Amino acid sequence: MAELESKIQETQKKLDYENMPSGGGLHSDDEDDTEARRLIAEKEALKAELQK
Repeated sequence: MAELESKIQETQKKLDYENMPSGGGLHSDDEDDTEARRLIAEKEALKAELQK
């Protein structure tokens, strides 16, 4: 259980990093968006696993 929770936190940190504006302005390229969506999906899957 603790392992799943730490994975969720790790994924959230990556997500926060992905969403940080880089270079002082909001840069949003498709690759970052795709990565953010993948991380969100991964986090949701981990949470669902935790609910079992």
